[in-house]
Amino acid sequence: MNKPRRWLFVMKITVLQILISAFSAVMVFAVDGKGQAVLEQRISIDVEGVDFQSALILISKQAKVKFAYSPELVRDKDQVTLYAEGEPLADVLDELLGPDISYKVIGRQIVLTPFISVQTPLPAEENGSLRVLIGVSGRVTDELGNPLPGVNILIKGTTLGTTTDSNGTYGFKVNDPKAFRIFS
Repeated sequence: MNKPRRWLFVMKITVLQILISAFSAVMVFAVDGKGQAVLEQRISIDVEGVDFQSALILISKQAKVKFAYSPELVRDKDQVTLYAEGEPLADVLDELLGPDISYKVIGRQIVLTPFISVQTPLPAEENGSLRVLIGVSGRVTDELGNPLPGVNILIKGTTLGTTTDSNGTYGFKVNDPKAFRIFS
């Protein structure tokens, strides 16, 4: 292979790699931006006395989304009665899920997780000294470095905790910076 042909071959491969990288970057940003649009779409539902999973299936079909959740999360859910006429999906989900289940949108998938409230006690005096709260934050990723949304983080031996967001990040305040965190 002569020198000009070799350079032409190298340039073709380089341009191809740049195009693939640009396309991948555009796709990543496109998926991220859809989350809010998914929650803003308007749906109508009128069900009475159906089981929780059936209500999710109806919403899934109408909103063209998929739900991901642990069966244990919805096992104790009773019959559902729900009426919504042209309401945003976010409002319908808030009404259906109630205060004990939270959700995160990832592309066209909605991940249901148990709601864990972050209880931040006010600084108080203990034995004459002021207890100081320290912010703890982090990011949970898999072995490839991809973010893990919906991971529960609790302080060992307490009910204090939170859940990772769609970027795998979390944050809350503790009074002991050496407190052990439990991830599940």
